[in-house]
Amino acid sequence: MHRFGKISEFTGLSRDRHRPQGPGLAVQLVRALKTHPARISLEDPTSGHGPLRALPLLAGARILSRLWRRTVAEHRVGLVLPPGLGGTLANLAVLFAGKVPVNLNPTLGQESAQSCLEQAGIKTVITAAVVRKKFPNFPWPDQVVLLDRELAAVSPLTRGLAFLECLLLPAWMVVRRIGLSPSRPDDEAVLLFTSGTSGQPKGVVLTNRNLLANLRQISETGFLRADDRLCSALPLFHSFGLTMGLFFPLLAGRTVVTAPSPLDCEKLAAAARDGLPTVLLTTPTFLRTYVRRISRDAFGTLRLIVTGAEKLPADTASAARARFGCAVMEGYGLTEASPVVCLNMPHPAGGLGASSIQQGTQDGSVGRLLPGLALRLLDPETQAHLPGATRGLLALRGANLTPGYLGETAAEKFREGWFLTGDVVRVQPDGFVFLAGRLSRFSKIGGEMVSHAAVEQVLAADLGGEHQDCVLGRPSPDKGEELVLLTTRSLSRDELRHSTSLPNLWIPRQIITVTHLPLLASGKLDLAECARLVNPIVTIS
Repeated sequence: MHRFGKISEFTGLSRDRHRPQGPGLAVQLVRALKTHPARISLEDPTSGHGPLRALPLLAGARILSRLWRRTVAEHRVGLVLPPGLGGTLANLAVLFAGKVPVNLNPTLGQESAQSCLEQAGIKTVITAAVVRKKFPNFPWPDQVVLLDRELAAVSPLTRGLAFLECLLLPAWMVVRRIGLSPSRPDDEAVLLFTSGTSGQPKGVVLTNRNLLANLRQISETGFLRADDRLCSALPLFHSFGLTMGLFFPLLAGRTVVTAPSPLDCEKLAAAARDGLPTVLLTTPTFLRTYVRRISRDAFGTLRLIVTGAEKLPADTASAARARFGCAVMEGYGLTEASPVVCLNMPHPAGGLGASSIQQGTQDGSVGRLLPGLALRLLDPETQAHLPGATRGLLALRGANLTPGYLGETAAEKFREGWFLTGDVVRVQPDGFVFLAGRLSRFSKIGGEMVSHAAVEQVLAADLGGEHQDCVLGRPSPDKGEELVLLTTRSLSRDELRHSTSLPNLWIPRQIITVTHLPLLASGKLDLAECARLVNPIVTIS
């Protein structure tokens, strides 16, 4: 690990170490695949293919990139493909064609999906026939490229020549044959859209510098071993799934074991039995399902489960440890940070530049900042800097932070080189970061800032059970705001008073019982839909 400075604004290793100045993402991927051509890059048992080694993957992407360079005119290209062989090939090929891949969420409503297409100027979407059939309501553009048909049309001669070219030529010549021109660190590499948990998705521009810096930061923590095999079924339109489940293992020379959906426990378990992964990347929501539906033997080779995208409940972590017999570590990230910001690690922790062995994890925290990141704590209401504070609104600075959104939206989130995350945190002197909740998920009641997430955590701890809770805020004529509880539990306000440790100020004014809470495809709670279920006057900013 790295040393920390004063609590209100500290950094990891010098940020200059994490400002890549050399070749961009596409060239780095070519070099990584050429370095270990026989290494198994991908295990995707559900695709019907055997393990895919680095060299055939490079050759396949080379063939498609040549085709799409000629047939796709736009700079940004949409992709609607699951993780696995198709999604990996398509993302590499679009990058090798000198274009920007934009992985899209087909489960979005038509209005939100159309907004993504229009914001990015996408005229062409690459998908597969089975995916297009599965999502008939997605606003498919006029130009739809079916990956399965493109691959079927490639002749054996073309395949053979591409394989020999990638095998026999040195990496620099393969780069030249692919046609990759020099890219600048601040050139756009990929475009992702935020999950839209509380409104319309925002387009996040991630540059070569952003992605390569974050991948280097993660590598320098030393949390991965040389023989680790990653398992990720996270969707590629999710930043965690795209960067940690695709780009990072390819660049780091690790095998990825995958399945087409994180919700398909049967296929994921089968893939794990075949691929023998040691590290699982997932979200707490999906992990909760795996604890119930996947047997221990399927995940018998796991040594570590890493979760992100949402808060990891203590009972979920405990149940996963007991079920699968491995460590469970929570991290924290944002699409705007490419995405990893903090990470817990197994004991003892000692990454590049460490002057000593340190404690790697602390229960309830999201870990320490990655090397090369700095933070500030701001007043949640005024957004003024709070020197010396240990709690406040989190602002970040580092080479992995996006330069901005598409169309200059949400410019207020960028201030003097700092990105305002919208998350309220507490930071200990030893550097461990604890999430208090999203700023938009606080209500000011009687002059006190009440965290919706904190209320939900008390309910989970005091009432337990396999239930879902979502606390929302709405205007109140006498207290400024009041709380509303949307829950799968059947209970009354009196039961909350007598059966929980909630302070009176935290007890929701109204309780609405539903059969289930709406979730996004990433596993996050769909707060916008939750608000609509309550009533039109509940607002999520």
